[in-house]
Amino acid sequence: LCLLVERRQLLGVATSFAIAHSLTLVISTLGLFSLPSRPVEILIGASILLLTLEVMRKWQGIDGLTARRPYLVSFGIGLIHGLGFAGALSDLGLPKGQGLLSLIRFNFGVEFGQFAIIAAALILAWMAKRSAPKAVPIAATCVVYGIGAISAYWVIERLAGYVV
Repeated sequence: LCLLVERRQLLGVATSFAIAHSLTLVISTLGLFSLPSRPVEILIGASILLLTLEVMRKWQGIDGLTARRPYLVSFGIGLIHGLGFAGALSDLGLPKGQGLLSLIRFNFGVEFGQFAIIAAALILAWMAKRSAPKAVPIAATCVVYGIGAISAYWVIERLAGYVV
């Protein structure tokens, strides 16, 4: 998302994602809604693939849905990723009698991790621009294509699991 939105929008987009995945994490953990893990994993991979394709389109000068509606897209993707976090949390199991407190702690850890990664990415991008500005576009292209390839593989592998 850092490559798709303006820096002034980044905090809002990250917050929109955090609110959405917190909602689905709580709703799913409380047993109000859930999906099996395989469709959730496919949707997570597809959402990451969508973002890589949107970055590539932006580099071509085409404003896609993510550029036009970044908060809405990040909220939708956050809903999907929240289901994935809920699945991970259910695999870990909540301690008896501490369900809500454990859920809050888990979610806080996820949020802290998300914002720490964003901060680290911004610092690395700033350092790269200062030290090797000509290498930045090449590195960004490699990262985006690498993430796109991995997410496409993830989607195909999980879809193949349904066929086999």
